[in-house]
Amino acid sequence: MTMNDSIMERLADVITDHFSCPEKTIGRSTNANDIVGWDSLAHTMVLMRVEDVFAIELPMEHAFTVLNVGELADLVQAQLSA
Repeated sequence: MTMNDSIMERLADVITDHFSCPEKTIGRSTNANDIVGWDSLAHTMVLMRVEDVFAIELPMEHAFTVLNVGELADLVQAQLSA
């Protein structure tokens, strides 16, 4: 398992926990339109939970512009590598 696979698993856990959706529906291309209830407030809450889970601080100028879970995973990986 690569670092990115591990990040994706943990992100899927955060998202499925927050939205009570099946984990199998979460992939790199999953976006807010794919998840019922994922609006701007939910996005903020997910980002805060991601920061807690990974013990990082996401740069807000990038965190609010990610288009899908894959881009969020890449952003998390970049912060973990910094």
